[in-house]
Amino acid sequence: MEAQQDVMLCSVNRCPQRALTSESGEIGQWIVVIPYCEEHANELRHGTPLGGVGLDSSRLQVAPLDEAKPQPGGRLPGIG
Repeated sequence: MEAQQDVMLCSVNRCPQRALTSESGEIGQWIVVIPYCEEHANELRHGTPLGGVGLDSSRLQVAPLDEAKPQPGGRLPGIG
């Protein structure tokens, strides 16, 4: 039985295409990876905005910047 590889899909809403490229950025202690199919990556390279289509957040990858688990800052208000 062959091991099944995870196939990343394009992060653009309702795009069924397989992601072939991605972009990433840091937000606080996290790195976010946004995968794109070749068609949407090409549109973004040429300055075509995605407009109201938007991104499907379930297709994004989020991971801590370092090996250690990030510790949230500040205090949470008490209950009661």
